[in-house]
Amino acid sequence: MRRIAVITGIVIAAVTMSTIGAGPAQARTGDTTPYKKAYPTFTSFTRSGSGPRVFPLPAAATTGILIAKSSGSEYSEFSIETLDKGNHRNFDGDVYESGSYAGTTAYGLSTTDTPTRAIRVSASARWTITIKQVSRAPFLTKTGRGDHVFLYGGKAKTLRVTTRSDDYFAIDQTQLDQDYRYPEGIINEFGPFSGTAAFLRGPSVIEVDADGAWSIK
Repeated sequence: MRRIAVITGIVIAAVTMSTIGAGPAQARTGDTTPYKKAYPTFTSFTRSGSGPRVFPLPAAATTGILIAKSSGSEYSEFSIETLDKGNHRNFDGDVYESGSYAGTTAYGLSTTDTPTRAIRVSASARWTITIKQVSRAPFLTKTGRGDHVFLYGGKAKTLRVTTRSDDYFAIDQTQLDQDYRYPEGIINEFGPFSGTAAFLRGPSVIEVDADGAWSIK
C-alpha cells in the first residue's frame, strides 16, 4: 500500500497467512467482541474483474478490510481508491502499486472518516478484492510480508520491528476505546529498519504498510 502522504510528497481476514505471503508464525488469538461492537458487521463479499471498475459498497460496509490481489506484469499499475457518497476520494486504505500485488488494507477505522460508499479500481490486469468486517482480521503475528491488517488485544508494550525492504514501511495503530478513534503512527520509515517501537494497548487495529518481509516480536 502507498498512503496518500507518500504519493503527494512523502485486510486481512479469515484467510490463511500463506495466502498473502505472510511468514509461518501463528496468529495470536483473542476476543473479537470489542471489534464487533466498535465496527459494523456485514456479510463478506468478493468482486473481481480485469481493468478499471467502480463498485458500490453495501450500506453497512462503511468500515472494513480489503483483501486484494492483482496479477499485473512488472510495468502494469494497480490502484484501489475509496470514495464517499459524492464520489470524492476518501484517501483511506488506498493502494498504489506496480506489478502484481497481494495484501490487505483497512478503511473507515477513524471516527472522523467520511463514510466510504464505493471502491474504485484502476488496473490493466486481472484483480480480485474481498471485503470483510474488521473483526474477521487475524490477531497480530510475529512475521509477515507486504500489507496486512491485524487485531491486537494485548497490553502497551515495546516490540522489536525489522524489515529489509528498501521502500516505504509504516505501522499505524487504532485504539477502539477512545472517544475519537484515529490511527496513530507507530513507525514511518524508508529503507531497511531495525529497532524497537512503542505499541499501544488493545483492543486495537494494527495496519502494516510494507513491500517486503517484516517481523514484530
